[in-house]
Amino acid sequence: MAKSAKSSPKRGVSAPAERAALGAGHRIYLFLAAFCSGASIMIVELAGNRLLAPWFGNSLYTWTGLIGVILVAIAVGYYVGGSIADRKPAWSPLVYLLLGGAASTGLIPVAYRLLEKSVEPAGVVAGPIVASLGLFALPGCLLAAVSPFTVRLFEFDLRRPEDRRVGGDDRDAVHARQRERNVRGGIRAYSAG
Repeated sequence: MAKSAKSSPKRGVSAPAERAALGAGHRIYLFLAAFCSGASIMIVELAGNRLLAPWFGNSLYTWTGLIGVILVAIAVGYYVGGSIADRKPAWSPLVYLLLGGAASTGLIPVAYRLLEKSVEPAGVVAGPIVASLGLFALPGCLLAAVSPFTVRLFEFDLRRPEDRRVGGDDRDAVHARQRERNVRGGIRAYSAG
């Protein structure tokens, strides 16, 4: 008895690879998710200095601590987002990352009130780092995890048997548009303040 090609899946091809291609609406959603999460990180960073300034002043130590924590959060978020995307390249984890990032960003004012008395003894040098970790590390990490997740969904879509394009083009487009819009959002946030 000969097996048909449909009954025996090829090695290395998973069942989700047989799903339909991303539509134009889904692609736009992925671009918007990457853009909004990246812009949100930049806005949190710029607004974060205004939150830290009453405690530690608008000094080099404040900016350095804040930027350092945000950069570490972004790196961790990229790693976490890529790991989750490799294990489960589906829409639901992306939605949970976006909701978690939004919720943790929304809780920054609550955390600010809770940390108000406890970070001042840390001093002007270590204080901004401690305060930035408590206020901005989780939102930065969750929002940064969105970008590698969107890239993975694009690449997953491009691995369909009928569409053999290289995933690097879309990946580069996602990152280029995200960085361009991050800069625009940062300029707008700065000029509005």
